[in-house]
Amino acid sequence: MAISNSPLLDAFTYETELALYPGQRVVASFAQRMTIGYVAKLDVEKPPFATKKISKLIDDSSYLTQEDIKTALEVCKRYLAPPGKVFDLFFPPGRLIKTERFVIPLDANIELRAPMLISKAQERVGKQKLDEMRRKGQIKVVYSYTRTEPRKNLVRKVKLVSSLAVLRDTELSEPGRRVVNTLLAADDMELSALLKLAELKSRSPIDTLQRKGVIEVFDSPGDNDSEWILKSAENLTTDQHKILSDIKSSPDRDHLIYGITGSGKTEIYFKLMDSYINRGKQALLLVPEVSLTPQLLARVRGHFPGREVRQYHSYLTQSRRQKIWLDAVEGNIDILVGTRSAVWVPMRRAGIIVVDEEHDSSFFQQTSPHYDALEVARIKGKNLGIPVIAGSATPRVKSFFEALGGSPLMHRLATRPFEAEISVEIVDMRETDGFRIISKKALAEIEQTITRKGQCFVFTQRKGFSNYVVCTTCGNVRRCDNCDVGMTFHRGTNVLKCHYCGRKSLPPSRCDRCESATLVARGFGTERVEHELRRTFPSVSMMRMDRETITNPQDYEKALRMIESGQAQIVVGTKMISKGLDFPRVDLVLVVDSDRLINIPRFDAAESAFQTLFQVAGRGSRGVGGHTVVQTFNPANRVITALEKSDYELFYNSEVSIRKELNYPPYAHIADIVVGRPDKNEAEQKAAQLAADLTTALDKEEAEVLGPVEPLISRIRKSFRQRIIVKFPSDSLMPLLRDTLKAHLPYSDVIVDGVSSLL
Repeated sequence: MAISNSPLLDAFTYETELALYPGQRVVASFAQRMTIGYVAKLDVEKPPFATKKISKLIDDSSYLTQEDIKTALEVCKRYLAPPGKVFDLFFPPGRLIKTERFVIPLDANIELRAPMLISKAQERVGKQKLDEMRRKGQIKVVYSYTRTEPRKNLVRKVKLVSSLAVLRDTELSEPGRRVVNTLLAADDMELSALLKLAELKSRSPIDTLQRKGVIEVFDSPGDNDSEWILKSAENLTTDQHKILSDIKSSPDRDHLIYGITGSGKTEIYFKLMDSYINRGKQALLLVPEVSLTPQLLARVRGHFPGREVRQYHSYLTQSRRQKIWLDAVEGNIDILVGTRSAVWVPMRRAGIIVVDEEHDSSFFQQTSPHYDALEVARIKGKNLGIPVIAGSATPRVKSFFEALGGSPLMHRLATRPFEAEISVEIVDMRETDGFRIISKKALAEIEQTITRKGQCFVFTQRKGFSNYVVCTTCGNVRRCDNCDVGMTFHRGTNVLKCHYCGRKSLPPSRCDRCESATLVARGFGTERVEHELRRTFPSVSMMRMDRETITNPQDYEKALRMIESGQAQIVVGTKMISKGLDFPRVDLVLVVDSDRLINIPRFDAAESAFQTLFQVAGRGSRGVGGHTVVQTFNPANRVITALEKSDYELFYNSEVSIRKELNYPPYAHIADIVVGRPDKNEAEQKAAQLAADLTTALDKEEAEVLGPVEPLISRIRKSFRQRIIVKFPSDSLMPLLRDTLKAHLPYSDVIVDGVSSLL
């Protein structure tokens, strides 16, 4: 039995007289407390030691199938993950709402004539006969639970009521002018969004404008569920038709669609999903982040009218997530669109899994239990006997390497339906006069875009106004008290914030070290870039999209609708704006700080940088004549060279040769182990012992143990850290790693083949 939320790598043997099913949830005593357990295996041999008894059942039967259990155990083995935590992933958070299951007859020729409780139906025809009816589609099993209509939340909104003629004669303060300029781009706006976009420190300017009759503040019912619909392309190109046919002819294989941005991968996904849904199957569509869900969900609704389409992610309320989960499990949902957690939903009629933007790092779970949702999808697909379709314009190096070897099958989309090309121009920042965030060349391009009524995306790697605050007298940087990092300055809220532990503080007036008042903010993020652009283009409608301004899917959808309607001409954002967005009027993209991405101290930094830059460049090439400007201090870098030529394979060939020479994935597996303790000396001692144990265990194997070393960020949340890297050639060494790590579990965390980290 696997113990829920336990960090231990073992399962435990219990005894019971209860009738159990594999995968069933039970209650049992563990470590002197009652907890949830998952039945992983039945009829095991009685061990030579005393065993505890299972106390009671949680579920009448198992929500999990044998295939689900097999997937869970393979994931545990593949990622050295605790089985209890892996089984937890199959279920939504919280205790499942109380339900009753009903059988609904769909065929007039069967002996069941009316809806009835499943227990009554089993008494009448028997469980085996009932299961046969379900397989034949003669009945449907649904959940009944008390449905409460979500309360309509009232949202405080603001709209402009004065005409432009009146505004010309109205005296406005600088904050008031920012409010008016922001509202000129929208019919109305939520008060919370207006405060952020207009960079207001308080409501005072809003109240002043309201008293003057310039604006109106009112309450409006908020939307609880979006019904945004975008029409999907109906006709496929010859290349798309060929790929569709090739995939359909190999339904028992995994596939990789490698196609440039805007080439029509999504339309192929939809046609494939269509073919399975029409046969009574369910489709699972995975996206890397919640930020991608609104627009993609709108396109799914547009292509599949009348189908049951739902979304599944962590921003949903607990009760809503549970209801969607239950409906998906019973087969009452046709298409489930979700983030990485959706890969675990045990859909009964799953027919196809699609993983969009497969390269994205958001598919990796960064907290325990660590896993890669793409690999989990492939394990799940193999066990269920269904195809997994992954797609990207910039596939992972590992995926492309494996596809060149024949598994998965690769399909290339080299052209776009509307023949728009990615045009990339490199600006050498070494040739600029003095320090500039945005070059004269880039400003000229933005001005031309605004003049022709186009839209512009401005991408920068980090959020905030300045990356750190430094004393110019002694050089001291204001650092987080919990973490070994400088705190980021946010001008709009006037706070310093640590983006690792979330700690906030007011900016100091004097240096902590020398008491000097010579403190200045250095570096820049989205907030600073937006500030500079507003100074240069004060009358242009502008929006910032980062984790400070977009805090939930509703905020994101509203922002996308503003872009779609042309209400925002300039959009400043982080990686959020690089992912899967399709707006034909965006004909200019500016990458402000490409070097930050490239120079991160990680073995896969070049891969991550190229993927991000290529993806964001693709946002500006959806219409005719799109153009991307990339600012860099190192135009000869291989990432920039490949980007300028829009050539993924040029980058891949250079990257894979370096990986081979240095024995990095895909030529080896990597276990990234971090030891953390509150005391620095203890962390060093524990890490040294773990490294020694690993070296001894792997002595006769073709493996490398590197470290321990102090990471770039040596302390996070008051925990001092040491890092060990293990490179090993094959999965056969996993048991050795597992056995060695078991003694060090209380203070170590291991990530196998995950996103390389500077942490």
